[in-house]
Amino acid sequence: MKTGIQCLERESGAAAATAHRLAGFFNPQRNPRGARIICTNAAEARVYELFGSEGAKAFAVADRSMPEFPSLYLVKELMARESANGRKTIMFHEMLHWLGYVHDTEFDYAYLAEACCFGSNSEACAMLNSPPAVTDERYHEAFAKLVRSGKNSPIVALTAVWNAAFAAPGRSNGRLIMVSLLESDYRWSA
Repeated sequence: MKTGIQCLERESGAAAATAHRLAGFFNPQRNPRGARIICTNAAEARVYELFGSEGAKAFAVADRSMPEFPSLYLVKELMARESANGRKTIMFHEMLHWLGYVHDTEFDYAYLAEACCFGSNSEACAMLNSPPAVTDERYHEAFAKLVRSGKNSPIVALTAVWNAAFAAPGRSNGRLIMVSLLESDYRWSA
């Protein structure tokens, strides 16, 4: 957590503010409820599928109306397969959801912050500091490249663009962005 927060603090503007907000979850004066990290097994995790996707290594309870907020569930068997840095990366990514960052919106902050802070990706850091519009094809090309360079599957990028296109149906070039990303994915797997 410390690595991610320090990374965001080094960035400018909104990223530094995000670091401050995230650190607040671990400050008893700002969050008397306390942040909880709960280790669970894969069988128990299935009960909590409403919080995350099936097969997820970790998932955050990010809905402020839920009594479990803010908490992070770690699936022991799956997290054990990760390196120490991999576990830190996953936990940082999931904790960003406590701030309201989700994957089905226009700008995928959690993956960009993960790539910036744990993947040393300068392009991701630049996007955190100056978020592009969802309609900007350069964002989707850069995001697809970012996903390709990491351990995430192509579906991560495709899902983000698909959801963003439907979240803003009035945007005229949503279909063009999707086609652009699909073409990029085709080149990726070819």
